[in-house]
Amino acid sequence: MQLSFLIFASIVVNVIGVEFPAYIKRCAINDPNISQCIEDHGNLAIPQVVKGIESLGIPVLSPFRVSELQLYAKNFRLLLTNVIFDNFKDARLHNVKFDLQHNSSTFDLRTKFLNFTSQYSIEDGQVLTQNISGKGKFHMSLTDNVLKFNLSLSQYVKDGKTHLDISHVDCKLISERALYDFENIRRSSAKPGDDINLFIQQNWASIMEKTTPGVEQFLLKYYLLVIKTMIRNFPINEMFL
Repeated sequence: MQLSFLIFASIVVNVIGVEFPAYIKRCAINDPNISQCIEDHGNLAIPQVVKGIESLGIPVLSPFRVSELQLYAKNFRLLLTNVIFDNFKDARLHNVKFDLQHNSSTFDLRTKFLNFTSQYSIEDGQVLTQNISGKGKFHMSLTDNVLKFNLSLSQYVKDGKTHLDISHVDCKLISERALYDFENIRRSSAKPGDDINLFIQQNWASIMEKTTPGVEQFLLKYYLLVIKTMIRNFPINEMFL
């Protein structure tokens, strides 16, 4: 899967002299319940963070626009352009585990819907034994989603202050259901009057299996945008009390 990753890379920058956002409540570094504190304060901050953090160069995150998203798999090439992704504002943190001593963190992000609206093009996309093709408007809605993160952290000293960095991250998306709407979609063996989108909905699991790895990588870059920007710009003693 390829994506306009330059969009993300150009956003994560160092900003000189910026103050830690006041609406993100900090947790005490020695709090034995620091994981629960991060979860609670993180959920309180999400409605503000999605509006963007201008001082840190973070744009509006809900809705978020991407010029191109390629969801490619074996015998399936779905290209999305002018993509609008929404519903980060409804995401909630769960099961946060933060361990600074062992440089690790795991957490879940849950959201009822993940919506993608775009233009699409697909040629010879195989769904079961059928080939589909077409181009036009596209909508994808993933429901009852859990995004599971596992982060390996590291620490380094810059200008005499200790910062966190992310050395490795795993991301797993679990969705209960997927709804697709392809404008002008065609099926190789379709008969006159066939509802091709009905065939798509009946076989949503097959399409979701092909598209999920690409969606996972997009969401990984998307959610880490905020985390990486924060840890790059603020040392540990400014992010925590």
